[in-house]
Amino acid sequence: MPPNKQALQSWGLWWLTFCLMVGCGESPPPSPLTTPAKPLGIHQGPALTKEECEQWAAALQQAVQTGDVQGANRLIDWQIILDQATAEVPCDEEVRRGFQSGVLESVGGKDGLAADMAGLVEDGGQYQKLSIHLQQSMPRVLFRVLLPNGAGVNYHEFSLARRGDGQVRGVEIDVFLSGETMSRSLRRFYIPVVVDAQPQTLESLQGWEHELARNREKIAKLRQAVDDRRPLAAQQTYQDLSPGMKADVGVLLLRLQAAQQLSDANFTAALDEARQHQPNKACWDMLGLEVQLADQQYAAALQGVARVAQTVGPDAHLETVTANIHLSAGQLAEAQAAAEAAIRQEPTLEAPYWVLLTISLRQKNYPLTVRCLTMLEKKFTIDFTDLFPLAEYADFLRSPEFRQWRSVP
Repeated sequence: MPPNKQALQSWGLWWLTFCLMVGCGESPPPSPLTTPAKPLGIHQGPALTKEECEQWAAALQQAVQTGDVQGANRLIDWQIILDQATAEVPCDEEVRRGFQSGVLESVGGKDGLAADMAGLVEDGGQYQKLSIHLQQSMPRVLFRVLLPNGAGVNYHEFSLARRGDGQVRGVEIDVFLSGETMSRSLRRFYIPVVVDAQPQTLESLQGWEHELARNREKIAKLRQAVDDRRPLAAQQTYQDLSPGMKADVGVLLLRLQAAQQLSDANFTAALDEARQHQPNKACWDMLGLEVQLADQQYAAALQGVARVAQTVGPDAHLETVTANIHLSAGQLAEAQAAAEAAIRQEPTLEAPYWVLLTISLRQKNYPLTVRCLTMLEKKFTIDFTDLFPLAEYADFLRSPEFRQWRSVP
């Protein structure tokens, strides 16, 4: 199934929970402001080897798949991510420590990122390492997140570094559906906390940070309206924001959630505007595919998947999505080619086998049908007893290929 708007809901709920956890509590009395420096020396020691990156990726994938939330969090240096998120913002050190303490409590608990990913896997989703890139100053490892029941897809790209104790850890996370890094997302929550606690900080902020601080109450109002499912109020609040904040990726995602609560037409219009403001974000193509398929905009859907693939790199899931789009458009030869490419690329991914099976039934290519059924039985232990009564199998059940496969006289 293609990525869809449920992925947007999942992202929004996680960040709303986080925001409520770290944004609560009384502000301390005003104190002298200090400006924490940007952390230096994030990587310490010899450069990471590909083998070390592979070992780290395997450990994180294993921890998520087995529900070892503490093990997963030990592989991520949340403190250095927080130090980057809170650096170079003048504030009382007590405010900074309080914010960091709240975040650390959140990410380590049942509502944190690692726990969220482990829960998705337990519900039938998948957390899979796709690639490792060593070309940058810090190696990057890309993971694919498949939501349960075909509800959508996300990608997490971790930047790795050797820390002071010699251990390899993730020191930044680029969350594709959020359109920004984890430290940037944390910073958008940190700045309002600082300015609410010590309003004099506003005078020293510049650019995006100053505009974010000036609009903080309206953004909080927008977020609350989305959570309360008051989309018209949310849209009005969005219109009241400054031009710069209307173009901010985090605000645009909130606007998309509000538009989604109204109609597909509103969602499409909001998505088009988001693309105009932030044209290079893969999240818009990931989120817009479901509506494009519903409107039979197959060419646009294929272009969107191709753009995501340019950012992500080779991914059998995207090949499967491409196959599904061609299948929906009645382009069976193209669909078959994409499904077979997905199977060659990732033989353990189940979805492309089902696409290929559907294609074979429509083509009445029953030797291919038998091959697909056999692979699904052997690789994924699928029991087809309940499927055969379905109408799409009727002609196949009368074929000699079925009788030979099941040895029916």
